[in-house]
Amino acid sequence: MAAHHEPHEHHDEPTPAYRKKQALICLLVFVCIVVAFAVPGLYTSLGAILVACGLIAYAAKLQPAPPADEHH
Repeated sequence: MAAHHEPHEHHDEPTPAYRKKQALICLLVFVCIVVAFAVPGLYTSLGAILVACGLIAYAAKLQPAPPADEHH
């Protein structure tokens, strides 16, 4: 009997530079959240949350595109 699936090639892992950027952005988002809760003041909290949202949007654009041949 023939196998249902052909062997899949293993794709390269994302580059270490991408991983380091993601880790740094994640850390910065948590710092923004801590600042929003720890520092008194409406504008400080609002600014920290907006900065965190901006960092999250930037991180989403850094994510590499998925390979075109994936069909699962």
